Amino acid sequence: MRYFCTSLTGSELAPALALHASLLRHAGPGELTALCLDETALGALRALALPGLQVLPLADLLAAHPALAAVRAEHSPAEFALLCRPWLLHHQLPQLPAGAHLTFVAPSFYFFSSLQAVFEQIARAPVTLLPAIPGNPGRFSPDWISLRHDATVLAGLAAWAREAARTFAREVALPLNRWPVSQPGTVFLSDLAAIAAPWNLGGRQLGPGPTLDGRTLVGYDFSQLTHLDRQLFDPGLARYCVPVTPELRAHLYRPYLHAMVGTATADEPDIVPPENPHDPRCAGIVATLATRTLQAEHARAAAECALGKIQSEAQARTAESERYARQVELDRDEQRKSFFATRQRLEEIHQDLLHNITYLKKIEAEAVAAQQASVDREAYVASLKEQLAGQRPDGKGGSVDLALLHHALLPHGAEIRRLLVAHYHPALLPLILSLAAQGVNVEVLGSPATLAGQTRGAVHFLGGDIWDWLGGLNSLFDEPSYLRANPDVAAAIGTGAVRSGWDHYLRFGQREGRATGTANFRTGLADFDAVAFDSANAGPLVPCLVGRLQPHHRLFVSSSFNPATVWLPGDTARTIVLGDLLCCPRPPTGWLGPRLPSALPGVPRPAPETRELYPDVPAQPAVWPKITVVTASHNQVAVLEATLRSVLDQHYPMLEYLVVDAASTDTSPSLLRRYADRLAWWTSEPCTSHVDALTKAFAKATGSIVTWLNPGDRLAPGSLFTVAQQSLLHIPDVLAGRCLRETADAPPVVHRSVLTLGRMQPLPLRELQDVENFWLKAAFFLQPGVFFTRAAWDRAGGLEPASQHALDYDLWLRLARHGARVLPLPEILARQGPAAVTPAALTEIRALRAASSA
Repeated sequence: MRYFCTSLTGSELAPALALHASLLRHAGPGELTALCLDETALGALRALALPGLQVLPLADLLAAHPALAAVRAEHSPAEFALLCRPWLLHHQLPQLPAGAHLTFVAPSFYFFSSLQAVFEQIARAPVTLLPAIPGNPGRFSPDWISLRHDATVLAGLAAWAREAARTFAREVALPLNRWPVSQPGTVFLSDLAAIAAPWNLGGRQLGPGPTLDGRTLVGYDFSQLTHLDRQLFDPGLARYCVPVTPELRAHLYRPYLHAMVGTATADEPDIVPPENPHDPRCAGIVATLATRTLQAEHARAAAECALGKIQSEAQARTAESERYARQVELDRDEQRKSFFATRQRLEEIHQDLLHNITYLKKIEAEAVAAQQASVDREAYVASLKEQLAGQRPDGKGGSVDLALLHHALLPHGAEIRRLLVAHYHPALLPLILSLAAQGVNVEVLGSPATLAGQTRGAVHFLGGDIWDWLGGLNSLFDEPSYLRANPDVAAAIGTGAVRSGWDHYLRFGQREGRATGTANFRTGLADFDAVAFDSANAGPLVPCLVGRLQPHHRLFVSSSFNPATVWLPGDTARTIVLGDLLCCPRPPTGWLGPRLPSALPGVPRPAPETRELYPDVPAQPAVWPKITVVTASHNQVAVLEATLRSVLDQHYPMLEYLVVDAASTDTSPSLLRRYADRLAWWTSEPCTSHVDALTKAFAKATGSIVTWLNPGDRLAPGSLFTVAQQSLLHIPDVLAGRCLRETADAPPVVHRSVLTLGRMQPLPLRELQDVENFWLKAAFFLQPGVFFTRAAWDRAGGLEPASQHALDYDLWLRLARHGARVLPLPEILARQGPAAVTPAALTEIRALRAASSA
């Protein structure tokens, strides 16, 4: 069974009937679906009820695809007819059996001989295209498209349909030109059979049969054929410099005209110039051509008027957007001041409550100690043993009915596969045992030495706190490795179906079990479905959880003391289980962080939307701060694009990317011109040094957070959202994340500073000055993973023009002297290309150290 489809208006009814008749004769058992673009075509085809012809009303296609209906009014009827072609294929192909082929043929096609040989050769090809113009490779005609029903073709077809709905009609066929690259195995119709059209007739021999260059002619595209007057037609050959020969008239056009208009006509169908030079119909042609010329002139004038209106509207919208952006920028500082003043006051209240609780507990402990001192020692020991024998796992007296707890937790643990206990506490043992009995995999951080490193069934006890655990994970998503491991994703990026490998993994890759190409890749909290801790540990744990939790996380909080009402936002939904276990189905909104994928098996969840992956505003009541990234380059085009893409593909909404090319003699300026519409500013001009180029860019920076990125270095996916979120939550002067360091002759290593993760602390001047014991041992941080507030940058004076080899070390010294406070983060924010401390750099570092110590 062979499947065909076409689209037509009432004016194309005669060619479409001729096409149908030729398919019945030469295509074998098959079915032709005709999309009727107007009521004339629909009524005529329904009345004829031809065998093997299925009629599809335009209304049915529009109802099934609202995106097509939404743009109908924006196009002329001719443009809309062309736009319908990808949507017709998108509508019909999924209805066919897997592996079946669907072929779109324009109603202007006509077949002279059997198609058997064609379909035998394309049986395994995903896509078959018809080259449009000889000598212009990579251009294909939308009049013949044959597609096989499989997942890859369906995805490409859906992307084409969506792209067509957003473009001008003349660009609808452009995605076809990319299909030979994105759809491996594509074949070309001209290589398989004699398929002809006016644009590829020049210099070829047409014979009886008909034959073309000695081969049987299978089909011909009569799309250039237009009716002039009284069965006299223009074949459209003149524009391709193809003369009308007797063979062409006798073997090609006259048989088709007889098939299309029949033989029972007053005038013999013919093409111009007619066979009889004295044909009386020639007189009427001039009037017809004059009318058509006038219509074309009117259409051109209307199009110019419409274009001018669109340009005016676009200019007005651009001006309004610029005014709005300026207003948002003016309001931003006031909003942040108000928000952080309130936050500071709440933190003060929180600290006062913690101090009060600590004081009360101290008094209680002293009272208990005094009471115990008055008790006979032997009696006390016997009593203590009795209490321990009957103690429940959460530290409270009495026995625990685990069956009752198990039943009570069923509604809260039904969708949990992985639980992270942020810090061990005896009060959490009943929860751990109950969920482990339900098959939940549990990891317990901060376990005592007697348990650390042990595995009890599905429960894994780990030592160290949550900051050390996060700081030991390989959280860098390696985009190049992911694309090498998944070549179909690279092809999808080329077609615009997805934005990047990170975008694909967030949406689909994790659910499909895709390999990231990174050994032991973990994303931290996002790998778990739920997080548990005791209220007693809320003080050190909450600062780590805030800004890192995901919307899917459930929270379990035991309340051995310091009830959650002290620190948990009051609007958070909660349920109390068995009197002392707090269950929250979602984290507080203000605790959410940037969306991250799960690198471990978890509960299937819907693919996130674009607005969830790249939100316009953070989860907290604030606006994203503007981040300025600067890159200076000179003749480094081989690594420059990877650096540019690592920043731009973050899709951070408040990014300002400034690039200075120091008059490179390679193709760097051409590369920057390709990315110009995504850069805030760029230039290519002579610079005296690398510092001079960076200084030129920083002079134009307007972001409240700034950094620079050298060619060859790359930001980690999602790092700008992480930097912005943590900056809003903690207001540091410097944010320093971990950085993957590449080496020329060894595997890359993840660098981590000796500073305490997650704790705001002064940038230590004394240790910075101890070059041999700290700086040369990489005890601090690598430059690509460090971000500064503009205020701290200005206080330190920015980059020192005299520094050529150690400009980052010089900046750290001046930041430390001006009292900058740094927040070390456990996330990997960047990767640094191969670099080494040169003798010149070491000499400059020691000179800077000596100057700062003086």
